[in-house]
Amino acid sequence: REVIIQIKSKPEVFAYYYYRSFEELKANIDLFTSVAFRWFETNEKGELFYEYQDDYSDILTFCRNHGVNTHASVVLMGADPLHALLSNQKNRSRLIGNLLHEVKNNHYDGVNIDFELINPKDAEAFTTFLRELKTSLGPDYVLSVAVFARTGNENWPTPYEYREIGKIADKVIVMAYDYSYKTSAPGPIAPIWWIKQVIAYMGNNIPKEKLLLGMPTFISLPLFRCLV
Repeated sequence: REVIIQIKSKPEVFAYYYYRSFEELKANIDLFTSVAFRWFETNEKGELFYEYQDDYSDILTFCRNHGVNTHASVVLMGADPLHALLSNQKNRSRLIGNLLHEVKNNHYDGVNIDFELINPKDAEAFTTFLRELKTSLGPDYVLSVAVFARTGNENWPTPYEYREIGKIADKVIVMAYDYSYKTSAPGPIAPIWWIKQVIAYMGNNIPKEKLLLGMPTFISLPLFRCLV
């Protein structure tokens, strides 16, 4: 006896686009359900600007013609500028207003926040910013947030209030890579045993349907960082 099981549903794959990768996007568009365009930066004042020049309009049109959701991804790294942004209500409001203007004028499906190296003392302020942003975006736009992977066994403080972020964000992207970082001793990027612990911890703190697990697909060129 033989049973044939056909799975027609497409897995959710959320990819990051960075730095003039249009040709690679064209070649792989059928793999993705959503793309976060990491061509936006902000600063301590909440100003929004493009990090590099690209064919923005053509790229967005291409994705939409292929049924791929588009997200405006904004980055800010560094404890000092992030503290100045997150701890000041006017600066937070300025960035939120700028993001709303961008997503509405250019018809994005959502906003992706990639804030890294936040001071753990600013954890509550970061959560407040996400709550204010989601309230402003409303149900019509998806809010996704990138967070560092964690197993719960670490002895370092975290700037991410995982449970609260899981309540606010529509999608939480777990950066499950860089286990052996460039400043540490040589080692694996994402050992399986560690990934299993990360999945268990995140699943206990964030609704599983909101979780996207980051995969280290950047061994050669970091053009896309796919999440499934």
